[in-house]
Amino acid sequence: MRLLLDENVSSKVAEQLRARGHDAIALTEIDELRGRSDGAVLDWALGHDRVVVTYDTDFISLQQERVAADVPAADLILIPKGRFPIGDRGFGALVKALSAVLEPSVPSAGGRLLWLSEAKA
Repeated sequence: MRLLLDENVSSKVAEQLRARGHDAIALTEIDELRGRSDGAVLDWALGHDRVVVTYDTDFISLQQERVAADVPAADLILIPKGRFPIGDRGFGALVKALSAVLEPSVPSAGGRLLWLSEAKA
């Protein structure tokens, strides 16, 4: 599974995931995506076979609209703000949880939604 971390996810998370051997890129590392709409981010992710990782629940309705209209949609991993604080501080738990999701090599299916939970010890 290849990840695109939304702009609200620290680029340090992408760096740590790459250090663990995962294919992850932060939106802030891609000049053409900075400041673009959520719809444009979904389109880019789909075109590059990437799963969008975000705290932004607005992506859910966009994805559901596309699935309902039988339009291809990127997979989403939603990060609950209450479990994983936004920002650089304490992002280790987020890296661990995303790594756990990435361990089984599951290909993108288009239109799946996963709520991230803490990794098992």
